[in-house]
Amino acid sequence: MKRRTFLKAGAGLALAGLYADQYDERHGPHPVGMASCPEEVPDSAVFRVSDPSHIKLLQLTDLHFYQKPWKKELDRQTRDDVRRLIDLHSPDLLLVTGDLWNNNPLHCGTYYFQQCLDWVVSLGRPWLFVWGNHDRLDDYVAAHRALAAAPGSLYRGGKHGGCYRVYLQDRSNTPIWDLICINTNGFGMGPVQQRWLSSFQTQNSNAFAVFHIPLRQQAWLWEQGQGKGVKLEPTGYGIENGATARLLKNHNVRACIHGHDHVNDYSIVSQGIEFIYGRATGHAGYGHERVPKGGKLYELNAQKATFAWRSVLADGSSWVPKGRFENWRADLWD
Repeated sequence: MKRRTFLKAGAGLALAGLYADQYDERHGPHPVGMASCPEEVPDSAVFRVSDPSHIKLLQLTDLHFYQKPWKKELDRQTRDDVRRLIDLHSPDLLLVTGDLWNNNPLHCGTYYFQQCLDWVVSLGRPWLFVWGNHDRLDDYVAAHRALAAAPGSLYRGGKHGGCYRVYLQDRSNTPIWDLICINTNGFGMGPVQQRWLSSFQTQNSNAFAVFHIPLRQQAWLWEQGQGKGVKLEPTGYGIENGATARLLKNHNVRACIHGHDHVNDYSIVSQGIEFIYGRATGHAGYGHERVPKGGKLYELNAQKATFAWRSVLADGSSWVPKGRFENWRADLWD
């Protein structure tokens, strides 16, 4: 066999392995991140803010690094966009809400994970991470340890299979807001996550829940004519049975912050909880031609217990929806 033919055959096998892995992910959920560390590890972190009246959280979701390794310019554009968003908005904390890398083809997930971890650290901001359905690799225990030990990381998911809490405090160590971080793995918010939510009591009067796969209520409520924003695909809630919202209400959750469906960017308020889709960030993921890639900026006033959000793009533009619609039009957003 000629060398050129051999190299072409090897490349073909590599691509076949990549597509096979993606096929398995699409057609069968995977217990992403569900292993727990055998040693005793902390299950919470504290994040102190300098100004409780103005806390800025920048959500990055569905970055899908390495989904199209033959188009490196897509990942480069994603990295450039994130840098620009940080420069524009100076967030206090980054929320990385899943699908940071794309699957585990040919057991490359560990390499993808380490490269992505180094990149997030290089951004120079405090950050947290929740697992998405595509954040697959071979050794989740090692990943829990690496995530918790990384500079700037608030991740503490090793004890409970990727679920943990972050307590926001002011300079005098007074609790001001909680972040409840939940691993929805590849199945969605199921019995495992619901049992974890039932296992503790929230100490603060206000909290955000941060996860990847949305809840069933969001599909029901949109069909009933509620919500604002753009919805271009079905709500991918997985196995969630509609019971999670009640558990979150018991924890004083004010908003659910998630990702997963790339061309949905809408929010719905129900029973005092706002369910909010993040703006998909990664250019290698699907949907860039239908809804522009970007992030979501949350501005929180813990002193007044209020918050606001807007979708933000690297060109400096931002949007808050004026109504509900099923075709993207920039003029339907402020």
